[in-house]
Amino acid sequence: YEADSAIGVVTLHECAAIYAGGIFGEISELYVMSQYRSMKVGEMLINEAIQYAKSKNWQRIEVGTPPPNDSPRTLQFYQQAGFKATGTRMRYLVSKKEET
Repeated sequence: YEADSAIGVVTLHECAAIYAGGIFGEISELYVMSQYRSMKVGEMLINEAIQYAKSKNWQRIEVGTPPPNDSPRTLQFYQQAGFKATGTRMRYLVSKKEET
């Protein structure tokens, strides 16, 4: 926080899957305002997410990343935080309005 304003946010959701061995966490969003990037704010948010995961007895946290060529810095950030690639995330657009 700076002057009572949030400079970053991490959102977590509790999920369940057989492949994960039960309950686990998923980072839906991690965002740091651009002027605060490279100041370890993202690292602090990841550490808080890990502490929360431990308090919930989650065995893992997952996060979706953009394709490596689209945002190599994002991929490098998560790798440096200890995340390992496990495969590709796919989507199906239910609404015909969104084309991307």
